[in-house]
Amino acid sequence: NKIGNLGNPSLVKTNGKYQLYYSSGLIPFSDTFFCEPGYLGVATSQKITGPYRPAKKPIIKKCSPKILKSATKVTSTNQGFLGLQTLFRTNIFSRASSSALHLSFSTDGLKWTTAKKPIISPGKAWKKTHVYVGSLVKKINGRWRIYYNARDSRGLFGRETIGLATSR
Repeated sequence: NKIGNLGNPSLVKTNGKYQLYYSSGLIPFSDTFFCEPGYLGVATSQKITGPYRPAKKPIIKKCSPKILKSATKVTSTNQGFLGLQTLFRTNIFSRASSSALHLSFSTDGLKWTTAKKPIISPGKAWKKTHVYVGSLVKKINGRWRIYYNARDSRGLFGRETIGLATSR
């Protein structure tokens, strides 16, 4: 990370090693007055306490001027890896941003496919403009749980709230 910030960690143990996923880089959004990470990196270690060795390149990076794949929370499953991906979109004409949570899938933890349809989108008043940085909790009583942040508006005075979604 050459920009100087790291965040949104997810630690996964697989095949006897630890993979630490993290976000880095800052992409500013002029309508919200905050920045979001533009890259997803991974570092590996044989021990949970490290040392961790980062991959040479980000495994996910900003997609285009109007779509930003941002923070991803990762968990392991029997079929590979499941990620909860924040996708930010910016309207080219109005410059207004919004975001939603999408599922991402990987068999090796390095190459990811992101679902086209979001699983949690903006909508109701308390999550009117942005839904992001979720935490995927493995099944509890047969249901997956997702905790996430949401904003009710853009700009300096947007209010953040924590939401909960469960699988059926």
